[in-house]
Amino acid sequence: MKRLVPPIIGERVRLRLLREEDLPLTLAWRNADCNRRWFISSAPIAWEQHLAWFSRYLERDDDFVWVIEPIEQARPIGQVSIYDIDWTGSQAECGRLLVGDPAARGKGFAKDAIRACTAHAAAAWGIRLIYCAILRENSASRASFTAAGYTLEADDGRFVRMTFAPPRT
Repeated sequence: MKRLVPPIIGERVRLRLLREEDLPLTLAWRNADCNRRWFISSAPIAWEQHLAWFSRYLERDDDFVWVIEPIEQARPIGQVSIYDIDWTGSQAECGRLLVGDPAARGKGFAKDAIRACTAHAAAAWGIRLIYCAILRENSASRASFTAAGYTLEADDGRFVRMTFAPPRT
């Protein structure tokens, strides 16, 4: 069963857990040609698939998707996730990053969302290593993760792996 996570407040964004009423919007964002080409699986997702995924997601305690909202506007503009959490190994992946609202792109919201969920994973859950896998050509995502403090660890020609090790307190 998924643990409850209160909203996370970043410098400019509020992250709240994905809700069922968000699904039509997040599916539209994910299936837009300009976005889906950056996902590892770039095929369009059917509504039924999205609902089935959400049903499984609700039962998982190693997968958290947040909707990104600008603090000053409180409207959905994107999403970010911490998932594949290894609670005993204290590591997780950050990804599924998407600023779906074209008017919000290039304004630093992705960087702030990455920082906020990464800080939460470290402080609240004790995650010591957070990584991401990004298609090598996805320069916008790479720039957002770099600006959020992630460093390049590996480049296999198709994907780059970036990591963030929160400071130990």
